[in-house]
Amino acid sequence: MDVLDSHVNPADSIFKTNRDRMYQLVAELRDPAARNIFNAIASRASCPYANESTV
Repeated sequence: MDVLDSHVNPADSIFKTNRDRMYQLVAELRDPAARNIFNAIASRASCPYANESTV
């Protein structure tokens, strides 16, 4: 398997901002109330991830 070169700099402020936002979104999806809201919105949009218990 070939190794892919990465140009991501984890010390960069943009990377840190994106990482922090992603952690926030994951935390919200793990919260039962937030998951219920996500499922309600996703089901209206025919989202394939709606009602997944593994989110």
